[in-house]
Amino acid sequence: MGIISILLVALVPAVNSLSKSSGRKAAISNLTVIIEQARSLALSDSRNVYVAFISNLPTSASASIINDYSYRAYAVFEDDAAGNAHSLQVTKWQKLPAGISFRNQNESSGSGTCLTSAANTITAAFTFTPIGSTTVCPYIEFDSTGAIAQPSTAAPMRLVVFEGFVRSGSEVATARESTQEPIRDEIEIGRFNGRAKYVVR
Repeated sequence: MGIISILLVALVPAVNSLSKSSGRKAAISNLTVIIEQARSLALSDSRNVYVAFISNLPTSASASIINDYSYRAYAVFEDDAAGNAHSLQVTKWQKLPAGISFRNQNESSGSGTCLTSAANTITAAFTFTPIGSTTVCPYIEFDSTGAIAQPSTAAPMRLVVFEGFVRSGSEVATARESTQEPIRDEIEIGRFNGRAKYVVR
């Protein structure tokens, strides 16, 4: 019985690590799909379509909503027929898998702009149903050709997810690489074709 207990204790960290790795891969897969769906919608409807990402929520939001959604949620919006910007919400707010968040800073290697980082100042107010009002979010905007209209920076656009969470504007990594960077995965979105691809490290 004692040997079994020791084996189980040794097994738990490995299982947790595998679970978080699966969470990162699932997040990247889901984000790639949602970006392609948004791009396809822009092409089919000939309207601008947006993928918005929750970053910092207002302090008026409850602690549970802030913890559940900050740097962890995204949704698709579309211009309406009259041209009102992102007035139609296409999808509900979807969350990343448990224990996975968007980065709020750029990669230390300088490999492009992380869309959810504080350095990205391209933001707009999107309807956020959990608090019954709008909140300011970083976003990707697809034009009617499927290309990226915003952000207009020349740097590569990246979406980076990591094992951990963001509290009060600071990343708290729950697992790190040997370089002390958070364990993470990322995708890059092409400016002219609007397509997302996995970045191999």
